[in-house]
Amino acid sequence: ALALVLIRFDELTRTDLRVRGGSKPKLSGLLPKGKETLGFLGVVVVLFYVDGSLYTPLSLYSAGFIHLSNQEIGLLFTTNGLLIAVLQLPLIQLLERSGWINYAPTLSAILMASAYIAVANTHSFEAYIVAMAVATVGEILLTVPTQLMITALSGPSNRGAYQGYYSAATSTGRTLASFITPITFLVFNPPSHAWYAVGIVSIVGGIAHLAVHGGIERTESYPEETARNPKQKPHDTKLAEFKL
Repeated sequence: ALALVLIRFDELTRTDLRVRGGSKPKLSGLLPKGKETLGFLGVVVVLFYVDGSLYTPLSLYSAGFIHLSNQEIGLLFTTNGLLIAVLQLPLIQLLERSGWINYAPTLSAILMASAYIAVANTHSFEAYIVAMAVATVGEILLTVPTQLMITALSGPSNRGAYQGYYSAATSTGRTLASFITPITFLVFNPPSHAWYAVGIVSIVGGIAHLAVHGGIERTESYPEETARNPKQKPHDTKLAEFKL
């Protein structure tokens, strides 16, 4: 309801994918290709592994090793949900205005690593709340900007396919986190050292993003925007514009 009332979506040109002349449609354009796209999807898997460790693994660790109560764990994730609801829109608007949207996943990696290091070094519920707040800001800087970036890498004819690849990459990362991170609690002694490993993965993912995001900047214009306005140069189009 809020989207219908508050957000104006520009009408996009429709792509005709019907079969003509009995020939089969070419599917090659639907496959992710190019080092930028494949590298970006790899980074998404890594960073969403880090993000996924914030949920099931953190719950298991908090209950099994720190012995937080169910109520305290519930408050942790209530904090997560409330901060996302309050901060997501203003943070993304700030990033777009400042031109830092492409660097947001790297900032996210730094914040997430800091939060996990804090988790590894505390048994205080109050410190956990602070760590959750920091990690939640990192999550916001990851989820929306990466969605905008995969849109920028796709064209009008394969945008849905690229969103599917992106969804698969995010699901893979989070699934691996739910499986691998709890196992590391049994591998490391003490178990808290497992969070250092997650923090290292986060930093590696952030550095990897710096290596691939340049290609996204070079292809950030929307083909359909240029088609509607031929006088508009590709570099004049922002990564994404959501007019409120």
